[in-house]
Amino acid sequence: MSAFECLSIELIDEILQHLAAKDLAAVRLVSRTLNHKGHRICCSALFGAIVTDFSKESLHELHRFSTHPQLPHFVHTLRVRSFVQPPSNPEHLPWLGAGFHWTRDDNGCLKTSNEGIKLSQEILHRLVNCTKIRVDAGYEKWSSVSEFRASEFTESDCFFILFTIFTLEERKIDLFHYPLPYGPSVTHWAELDFIAAPVRLRRIPYFTLQSRGSDDFRTKVSDLSVQMVGDPGDQETFVMEFLKSVTNLRSVSLGFSLGSDVIDVLVANHRCRNLQHLLLSNPIFSGTTWRKLLEDCGATLLSLELRDARFIVPDSWLPLLPQLPARLPRLKSFAVYDLYDCEPSPYPNGTTGDIKWRILFQGLYVQPTCDAFVPAVEEMGFALNLGWRCRTNVVLGVAYEGKDMSKALDIIVNAVMPFPPI
Repeated sequence: MSAFECLSIELIDEILQHLAAKDLAAVRLVSRTLNHKGHRICCSALFGAIVTDFSKESLHELHRFSTHPQLPHFVHTLRVRSFVQPPSNPEHLPWLGAGFHWTRDDNGCLKTSNEGIKLSQEILHRLVNCTKIRVDAGYEKWSSVSEFRASEFTESDCFFILFTIFTLEERKIDLFHYPLPYGPSVTHWAELDFIAAPVRLRRIPYFTLQSRGSDDFRTKVSDLSVQMVGDPGDQETFVMEFLKSVTNLRSVSLGFSLGSDVIDVLVANHRCRNLQHLLLSNPIFSGTTWRKLLEDCGATLLSLELRDARFIVPDSWLPLLPQLPARLPRLKSFAVYDLYDCEPSPYPNGTTGDIKWRILFQGLYVQPTCDAFVPAVEEMGFALNLGWRCRTNVVLGVAYEGKDMSKALDIIVNAVMPFPPI
């Protein structure tokens, strides 16, 4: 796989030869100009990020790139394309990790003596400003951990290599982004006959996340984004194991299907102390975890967004929402969508049971007709998430960003009305 999709290193070198000032701004200007002339290139992708699939072809080209006297200094992001393409698909060759003979120790981990790992570390060593990791999610056609271990190279090995080389280089990490795909469950896929055999999305073997102690590069991560978790279980294990090593968070964005166990790990050991930005999709709270969260970061949060957020009764949103104006003094951006109070799950799986109350912001409508908004909606510039329930207009969620946050929060919490499920 080419490190650059549309430009050769020779062409980039030629571009740099004609720059009066060989700095990043000038490179971006040239890149943008060429793009307008019909060349399909993007500066942020070509000069700010490099791409690899840990195949021999990809790493050798990146190694050649890293020896350039100027280009490596522009790179701030290492992107990993982790799509697994079996040899039976020649149109997609080379596939993940192709070209190397990967050897493992008795625990199934790749040996650090592998040529691919040594080459990756050498490349990272020359990318002196690279402090961000982005992993492009894919699908892996393996149904068990044993199949993962037996295969030549897997997506899990991508993580192991990243953990290893950033640790060996003692490199600071500003961003780790892993967008897990959201999709049907294994059973759902099998029932619809989309595939011939069961497929598990994102099965991450435990050996990939073995503790590395004080040398674990995850301890340096300050911005963590894990989006769109589709198939629970193994993915939640991955998120929890990752969070256990994170100690210095500035912003967190966690995606779908995160059960109460994940939230418990997130708030444990003051992991969210001094957090500034928090986005949670489908989180499950208890009163204890919610209070810990606000105690640790309520005074420092600048933005808070909750989507499809649930409390397990007897805890409830109703007494806790009115506390927000006093607990979030520095907040500048606030958004909540689809809040619920739910019964406990009858199963020990960290999920919830039936919905007891749905929290609507019906007070933002003129009552009882619900055919117009109260004046504060326009005055404050609220963004509303609207719906239709029992032939009545309803406000499912509300967002505000501005200087009058305290006033906005007062209006929002006073507009709360609980509705039973249909």
